[in-house]
Parts: sequence; C-alpha cells; structure tokens
Amino acid sequence: MKHRVSLALLICVAGICNLFFIFPASASEKKALLICVDQFQNKALNASKAIPALKNDAIQLKSVLVANGFDVTILGTASKKKYRPTQRNILRMLSKLQKNTLSHQTLLVFFTGHGKGKYLLPYDFEPDFDYSGLKLSDMVQLIKNAGAGKKFFFLDACHSGRAIDGRFVKDAKDYTIDQTVLGKKENQEEGFFTITSSRAEENSYVDEAENISYFTKYLVKGLKGEADGFGKNNQPNCIVELPELHEYLETSVSAAVIKDIRPKVK
Repeated sequence: MKHRVSLALLICVAGICNLFFIFPASASEKKALLICVDQFQNKALNASKAIPALKNDAIQLKSVLVANGFDVTILGTASKKKYRPTQRNILRMLSKLQKNTLSHQTLLVFFTGHGKGKYLLPYDFEPDFDYSGLKLSDMVQLIKNAGAGKKFFFLDACHSGRAIDGRFVKDAKDYTIDQTVLGKKENQEEGFFTITSSRAEENSYVDEAENISYFTKYLVKGLKGEADGFGKNNQPNCIVELPELHEYLETSVSAAVIKDIRPKVK
C-alpha cells in the first residue's frame, strides 16, 4: 500500500492561473456539479466498497462553493432517482452543462468515489462489466468541451491521475502533467483546469477520524483560505490562486496520509 499521495495539476497558461475566486458575481454564471458515490446498487459491491464518509465530501465542498456564489447541484445516492449518481444521470448532467454553459460562465465538476483503471464507478456499476463504469476520458472531454470560459475538474478517487494521462485522452498534448506546457498558445484557449487526488498508479485515502476524504478535506480548507500565500515566495492576498492551492494540497494531503498509520483506501 502506498502512503505517498501525489497531486496532478493542469494549468493552461502561465499568468492566467486565474485566481480561483475571481469569477462573475452572479450565481447564474457559476455552476458546480458535485458527484458523490458513497454506496452502490449492487449489494455485493456495496458490502465491500461503500464508504459513507464520502457524503461529507460533497456536503462540505458545497458549503464553501455556495458561500462563494456557486449554483450547486449534487448527484448523491440518497437523492431522488433523477439525482442519483448513475452512469446515465452523470452523463446526462454533464451533457446538459456542456450544451448550456456560455463563455462568460464558470463550470466546476467534482467527483468523489472509487476509481478502477481508466473508469470511475457510478452508483449502478456492475463489477463484471467495466462498460457500466464512467470512462475518464469521456468525462474529461465532456467537461473540456463545455461552453463555459473556465472549467475546473476536481477528482477524488484512486488512480484519478488518469484524467490527465495521455493514454486515455484524444489529445494527449493537452493533458500532460509536465509543467513545460505552461505558456503554450493552444492551451490559453482551453480554460480547463484539473486537480486530482492521486497519480494514475496510486490510491486515494479517507480520514476515518474526521469522516471525510483527505483530498477533499484539504481542498475545502484550502479554498476557505488556508492555501492563500502557500508556497515559496508567495504572499497572502486574500485570494486563493491555483498554484497555491495545488502546492497546499500536495503538501498537506501527503503529510496527513503519512501520519495516519492505517489510512483507509478509497
């Protein structure tokens, strides 16, 4: 079991790391979709893979986003049927956001749950049929192709680094974690940013003492201000910038998981 946690960040262009809270003032111009898969329809899978703590991931992140003017929709297993995180509902909601967001708007998508290879596991996942999962490359393309001018994808799951792994996306050049991509003109027009809880070959973990995933725990703390000024030569300015958030998450999550003698794998 690996206790090291790495975080992969895609920043489209140096200089437009676009301060996280510099968004339009109206909630109608900031949309967030939070997908929380804490249990499963399949009874055998649910017995071995359910993690009730993940409900708090969505609840706590929703709180900080609403406080910053986001219109938030949650797909959760305790929701009414059309808001459960089934494969169909997740793809339906992403397709709707892809078609209905405009260039002056901001879109944020968050997923917390299990990852299996190049798939994320929805509520109705069937273990014997991988195609019942959510293919990461499909999710990335739906978010990337949305009309919103800024698109953020926060992914808290084992092997989530595959979301920016060129092996599973059409345009590998757009998803390298090599920071030499900074400054490339083609990425300036993307407005697409991804932070994941692990690299492609790594696990993600849950803080059982606080009933929340480690990554989401520090994502919330960072967005509330703890990431402001974090990192070498950075000065607090009451605004959380993406490079600060990335460095804060990589440092804080890694340290917390290493300190936890027996962290629970997601």
